[in-house]
Amino acid sequence: MTGETFLWNQLPRGHWNAYWFGITDKTKETDWVWVDGTTLIGGFWEEGEPNNHIDEDCGYIVKTEVLERTAIRSWYDAPCSMYWPYICEI
Repeated sequence: MTGETFLWNQLPRGHWNAYWFGITDKTKETDWVWVDGTTLIGGFWEEGEPNNHIDEDCGYIVKTEVLERTAIRSWYDAPCSMYWPYICEI
């Protein structure tokens, strides 16, 4: 089981259950990095994401009630000021 699948399985389904999980391209657009500064390689972006639609510099994961939504296409970008819970690594 991949880390993404493990994380996905922990999240509840809901209307729009969104969680920050620690990636940003705030320093340089399209250069996504983790909070520890390491470069993001790959990712599980939804088709058409990230799109920087309205200055969206932070990545989040979503699990909705739509059963077709899967772990491998669950990331989106959004303004970092959005009020969502976050996932921490322990």
